[in-house]
Amino acid sequence: RGEVAAAYQTLFNLARSTKDPRIAQRAMEIALMAKSPKSSLDAAKLWDELTPPTDNTSREVYLTLLFINQYWTDSVEPTVKFLRYESVKKRDEFLKQVLPLFNKADNQDEALLAFAKIVSELKPLTKDSEILFLYALGQEKAGNLEKMEDALQSLLKNNPNDANALNALGYAFADRNIRLTEALY
Repeated sequence: RGEVAAAYQTLFNLARSTKDPRIAQRAMEIALMAKSPKSSLDAAKLWDELTPPTDNTSREVYLTLLFINQYWTDSVEPTVKFLRYESVKKRDEFLKQVLPLFNKADNQDEALLAFAKIVSELKPLTKDSEILFLYALGQEKAGNLEKMEDALQSLLKNNPNDANALNALGYAFADRNIRLTEALY
């Protein structure tokens, strides 16, 4: 009847009392339609908590909403927990889907640091060039020059003419006034 806030609150409370994940999902959908980021995130979290661990859909939605709302620091632990037991292929697929959200962050430093923390917790380290490049930038922001260089060198091993990797490596050296001959090339 047009009472979006009341509908959301009713469904959210009903989901909490009945422990029905489908109702929490519907509350989240209503909050999304109403363009209420905080409410949609709260409902997505409840949906995820009520959903059996074998169903990853709610967790992926919840994590994506954390990223969309730019809760970078808050996203690290649940993302690592979610991806730690996934296959490398599944991890890379998820990270590639959310990669644009990190690239468009209002606070690029915070986003890069969060991305680097997430990726560094996942073993083995990805070989995907887009993920590895953003990871390298995050490692530089964290002050981990050695890890940044390792990631960029890994990219250059597979593609010696990777302009982005060469540029990032050169600037990292030049900014620190080290290995200037390498930075030049």
